Amino acid sequence: MDVRLTVIPGRCEEWPVWEKDGLWSVMCSAEDLDEAAELARYAMLDFLRRRTGWKVQELVMLLSLIGDTAVCQVVDPRRRCALRCGGRCLHWNFESETARFATLLQKARPGRSRVVI
Repeated sequence: MDVRLTVIPGRCEEWPVWEKDGLWSVMCSAEDLDEAAELARYAMLDFLRRRTGWKVQELVMLLSLIGDTAVCQVVDPRRRCALRCGGRCLHWNFESETARFATLLQKARPGRSRVVI
C-alpha cells in the first residue's frame, strides 16, 4: 500500500484529518470510546466551521444526517474513534438546500401545514 501525505502550510489541526474517496475523516483518542467519539465530533465541527463559515447549529444538523462515527482501535490503553462525512458538504449551501428540502416536503404533503426548518 502506498500512502501520500501532504503538508498544507498555515494549517494545524489538533487531531489527524484526512480525505479519502470523497470522505473527510478526523480521528481522536481518549481513555474510553464515548470520550473519543465526543472529541471526534467536536474536532469535525471545528474543522468544518473554519472551512464553511456555517453556524455550529447548522453543522450539528448536517453531521447528524451524514456523519459516520467509527471505532478505530480498542486494544491499546487509549481508545480511538473517527468521524467521517462526505467532502461535498464543504461546498453545500445550507440555506438553499434547506429551502429546496422544504419545497420537496410541501409537494409531498399537499394541503398540510407549512414546513418550517
